[in-house]
Amino acid sequence: MKRILTNTILLSTLFFFKNIIISHAENFLTRDYLINLPLSHKLGGSMSRPVSSSEALTFIKPSASIIDKDDFLLGNKLFNFQWLENENIKINLDGLGPIFNRRACSDCHIRNGRGIHSEKLSNRTFVIKILEPRKTSKNKKLNNFFGQQIQDRATNNSKPEAKISIRWIETKYKYADGETYFLRKPKLIIEEISPKKISPDTIFSIRMPPPLLGMGLINRISDEFLLSISDNYDSDNNGISGKANIINNIKNNKKSIGRFGWKASIESLEIQNAIASFEDMGVTNPVLNDKDCYNDYILCQSSNINPEMNDIYFNKINRYLKLLAVPEQRNRSSKLVKNGKVVFDQLGCNLCHLPSIVIKNGEVREKIHPFSDFLLHDMGKELEDKSQFNVPEKSEWRTSPLWGIGLTKKISGSEFYLHDGRARNLEEAILWHGGEAKKSAEGFRSLDKIERIQLIKFLKSL
Repeated sequence: MKRILTNTILLSTLFFFKNIIISHAENFLTRDYLINLPLSHKLGGSMSRPVSSSEALTFIKPSASIIDKDDFLLGNKLFNFQWLENENIKINLDGLGPIFNRRACSDCHIRNGRGIHSEKLSNRTFVIKILEPRKTSKNKKLNNFFGQQIQDRATNNSKPEAKISIRWIETKYKYADGETYFLRKPKLIIEEISPKKISPDTIFSIRMPPPLLGMGLINRISDEFLLSISDNYDSDNNGISGKANIINNIKNNKKSIGRFGWKASIESLEIQNAIASFEDMGVTNPVLNDKDCYNDYILCQSSNINPEMNDIYFNKINRYLKLLAVPEQRNRSSKLVKNGKVVFDQLGCNLCHLPSIVIKNGEVREKIHPFSDFLLHDMGKELEDKSQFNVPEKSEWRTSPLWGIGLTKKISGSEFYLHDGRARNLEEAILWHGGEAKKSAEGFRSLDKIERIQLIKFLKSL
């Protein structure tokens, strides 16, 4: 998605704005304070539940009211509903496609969990984002919209945009103690693309569906908070320069801070769901209500076409995700887990995977533990979106939250981490870290086996 505004004037203005915020902020808004806050096993604060089964991400928050429960049940049904093709007899439940990736929200987010890789098209949950390079003096015809993706399925009267497959390239390495490990990276193979749709200069990026826990809590993180903990220019000289992603809010055409998506390119849960409905299923909705308006804010707002997903259904799905509980930390009294947290901190993992965040819960401020700062960080050349153009931010990714990560295999049946799912376990995910996290990854390679086990035990407790 290419909605990132990075010109020098804007950054300078934001840096000035951030300093004003920090000068008036209370001390809990500083990164150092948040790193040193005591951790609770209730990772989602009041939204936490002591659950650890394969259905752990499907429970409603503990304090749900009767109205909440009614909304949750209907939202759950809509989230799992297989959308129908146009002109079906079930009014308000048709509009699929004509080109799409999956028929239901839950087809990608199985049990609300992380996406999977599969050779079978029917089981595949990843999507291929289409990222056009920025406008240049030599290429002035490129669109400047915020995102598209390849639709590899179609309704009966249409044709998919492409046929997609992946070939994996694996390389052998060694830890400092001599133990071997393997890392793999994907080679994307795309066939039958319509030349009218995609230029030969296009960048393709595999994107795995992230788990959906804590979406309502993330939605409550304020722009001011994210600006207050950002550090665009690494002012503290610790090698970490988290950047808040400034984007254009497609609902009100104003600047907002991204907090959702692999590139922190989406400002709210509502917009996240609108884009997923539109791109993944080809279903228009109250936010993106016209297939011709996707690239034009003014056209979106002025369209009078009734969306295929009506306001009631769209709002119920939003409510369902906002009401989802967060699993509590497990085995926190284990010596291995406690020692693993020490290793986590010693390696500097907590500098980006910020243990604590402060949000507003009504008029009350609440502490939660997503283990993310939701900012953009340079992850190094190996994880960049490949392009023959010099595309800024191609190696920058939002810090992924770690809460619930230890339940991944139980929920999804497998483990695929990072934006393209190349990492088959947590060790591989750590070892792929580069850029700002290179020092931490190198530190992990140098650990003895007991320390590596301790760190993984800690991560699996989250």
